[in-house]
Amino acid sequence: FWFLCRKYFGEKVALYYLWLGWYTTLLIPAAVLGVVVFLYALAFFKTNPLEVCESNITMCPRCEKRCPPWNLSDTCTYAKV
Repeated sequence: FWFLCRKYFGEKVALYYLWLGWYTTLLIPAAVLGVVVFLYALAFFKTNPLEVCESNITMCPRCEKRCPPWNLSDTCTYAKV
C-alpha cells in the first residue's frame, strides 16, 4: 500500500499515511489496556469499600431555604464513579 500510495500521491502524502498507520497501531495496546481496566472497575464496583459509603456524617444543607441536611453516605455512588 505504501509503495502504491507514494507512486500515485507523492512522498509527502505517502509518509503521512505511513505515519498514521504506525500511530494507530501503537494505540491498540493502550486501548486494550483501557478496556481491561474499565471492565475490572465494573466487576468490582459493588464490592469496593469506601469511607464515604460507611460514614454517618450529616452535611449542611445545600441551599439556605427549604433544603434539608443530607448524609455524606448519599454520595457513595458518585464517589465510586
